[in-house]
Amino acid sequence: VCAPTAGNDKQDCTVTLCDTPGFEDTEGAEVDIANAYSIAKATRMCQSVRPFVLISWLGMGDRGEGLTKVLGILVRMFKNPSNNLDSFTYAFTKVPPYREGHIHGILENKLKHVSESESNNQEFVALLQDMVRKTKERALIINPLDDASRREVLQIVLKAQTINEPHTALRSYVADSALYLLETQLGKMVESIYRALDQGNDALMCYKFRQLGNLSEQIPVFSIQNAHQRCSQRVLSHIDRVVEGLFTRLDTTFCGKDSSSDDLKLCKESVERLVQISTIDSYVHGDVHDSVDRCMTKILHTQEALSKSVQILLSRLEKDAEAVMR
Repeated sequence: VCAPTAGNDKQDCTVTLCDTPGFEDTEGAEVDIANAYSIAKATRMCQSVRPFVLISWLGMGDRGEGLTKVLGILVRMFKNPSNNLDSFTYAFTKVPPYREGHIHGILENKLKHVSESESNNQEFVALLQDMVRKTKERALIINPLDDASRREVLQIVLKAQTINEPHTALRSYVADSALYLLETQLGKMVESIYRALDQGNDALMCYKFRQLGNLSEQIPVFSIQNAHQRCSQRVLSHIDRVVEGLFTRLDTTFCGKDSSSDDLKLCKESVERLVQISTIDSYVHGDVHDSVDRCMTKILHTQEALSKSVQILLSRLEKDAEAVMR
């Protein structure tokens, strides 16, 4: 819905009202996650936004227990909602006429009886206090059959301050019901990466790690970022072992010690593994290319040392040949 209004510079502008999907009432966790990600991404791309929170009377509950879910979503969606309270508008729908005057009391009662975890969440409390303050005189109630009600809501929304930099104020988030399933799948992904590392299956490890890196970038919640960090450390430790093994084989193969063609083959395989792992450098919290560069430097130094040794050996052979000819 597009609504013309007067802009701050006295020129006409257009405000677009965007309806968003609900949460925990969709077709499953996958849809819930996709909705949350898409809403946050689309909102961050706007020039400015005014959050409009519509709460169903049935969903709120007689004691405001349903508010915990609504406020929890807002806290996860906005980085610091307490910094933009003047931009929020709260409205209620499907309210029985005889209960319209009870909304403020329910909110006040909820504020007095917040749980310990809720009281420790300053942003949660700030939003709830804001709802209590804005419903003190009268709660904003939407009646879909009343044109005057709809016009009043629109006027109040347009009077609210705008959040002028949504890309800094919002973040991706996941609802609690979907987060459990997401973390279950995350555990399987991490297990696959660990198993692939243990088995030396670098192709599978890189494939799974890219998936984890993309997930961490698109949905930057703590559990995903923590798993990404742990896997990065595991990959870097794996690279260190490969590098150490390569250096040992290079020293063994080209320094006159017992060696065989198998050592050369293992050196070649180690280099190939490092080159493949370097393809996920942008996903790893650490410098993968640094390890590859160290190996290349070591190989070049070894090659130079070997070349000098061969030249010395050829010079000696030439001298021995000359002595025999005499």
